[in-house]
Amino acid sequence: MKTALAPFAGVLRIVSIGLACLVISNASAQQTGEPDSPTSDIDTGGLTIEAVAGWDDTVDTAVPVPLSFNISNYSGKDIDGVIHIFDPFSEQTTTLGQVFIGQGGTSRFSFIQDLSTWHDCHTFLEANGHVLWRRQLPIATGSDLDADTSFVLFLDGQGRTVPLKNPKKAPAYFNDEGLHLAPADGRPVRCLAAKPWQIPRHPGPLSPVQAIIIQDDETAKELNHIQWRAIAEWMCQGGTVFAPESSTEIPEQLFKASPLGNEPAIQLDGLTANRVGLGSLRVYSEDLLSDASSEFRDRLAGTIAKLDRSQLVPALAETNPWYSDGKNAARNRLRFLGFFAVYMLLSGIVPLVFYRMERRRIAILTVVIVGTATVMAGGLGAYLRNSEGDLNLVTVAEFGAGGAVEVAKINVQSAGGRDTEVVVHGNRADVQNTKMPHDSGYY
Repeated sequence: MKTALAPFAGVLRIVSIGLACLVISNASAQQTGEPDSPTSDIDTGGLTIEAVAGWDDTVDTAVPVPLSFNISNYSGKDIDGVIHIFDPFSEQTTTLGQVFIGQGGTSRFSFIQDLSTWHDCHTFLEANGHVLWRRQLPIATGSDLDADTSFVLFLDGQGRTVPLKNPKKAPAYFNDEGLHLAPADGRPVRCLAAKPWQIPRHPGPLSPVQAIIIQDDETAKELNHIQWRAIAEWMCQGGTVFAPESSTEIPEQLFKASPLGNEPAIQLDGLTANRVGLGSLRVYSEDLLSDASSEFRDRLAGTIAKLDRSQLVPALAETNPWYSDGKNAARNRLRFLGFFAVYMLLSGIVPLVFYRMERRRIAILTVVIVGTATVMAGGLGAYLRNSEGDLNLVTVAEFGAGGAVEVAKINVQSAGGRDTEVVVHGNRADVQNTKMPHDSGYY
């Protein structure tokens, strides 16, 4: 029996097949987890990743930014991949490092990245050409590390913080040497929550923080020796670590990892303190999370509010060694510009003067000018290739308990195509490659 829809049966069959293929294609795309948008979230079953930029939604791109990852793999297979970060605005992609997580394993990774020129940041884990996981790391939505605020990291395995009462706000002042000191009543105090896996492997990202409170030995045992070294070196540069009196793990690990010796215990603001370098380890006897310790928390907040900032890193950042004699690179730029000026004069203005000459002579003149310029360009290139570049070294040193703390900035600028080789020697020497902003428009 024929119906009115019989002529459309073939069309309906084609449409049905097309819809079925579309559903299968969407299901396949969801399984592989690779949507068209390069910024969409991607997940893989059994793979759990915690990723944090900065400290507790506080990201200051003016300093090295810590990027911390806590990865748990229950996907049923080993994962050997690479972690990247991506800026969709500038389409810049940076590889952080290679990671390997076995079946049922958990691994922690921390990286330090210069994000001063980044507008947005997305991070993803790639393995065998497929993106297994992707998320956005907020770097512009958090608050900056204000210079008139004392920041304290409360290190706790559960990510808890301790309520600290802020003192009355008073303007900071500068001493006779221009160093930024805390006012008499102290700066406002802000407590940032951090888990042990978020502690970086380098003291650089800790420089904006004035204090670290480690809750107990159980939390301290989650830190590896590289993280302890980062905290110890940060302490030597002026940081203060607060630890409970019952802890034996924290003093042992700090003093073991510290490059400087510690002085005997003294009393500072009612706490037992061991000075190390420019900072100290201070021991308290109260339970900070207890309601009965509110009075002690107020006194602790007052102590943290009056802590001076580490002046080594800021003082070094303010130095500009390029205002000095012997700028080989600048002189070579003048030579380069001078060569082009002479070439433009010979190839542009001189032929206009001899435009009445015969074509044969004009051709000969052109060949001579171009040939001479080619030879001169080759000679200039060889000269620049073997010319000396500029290397400027600025150091800031300060003596503290157990020895001296010294940080340095090395600026290397090539005068042409030649690389400059630098070797750094010293006790616990550490070199970090960073990009410095320039107002002149060139690097």
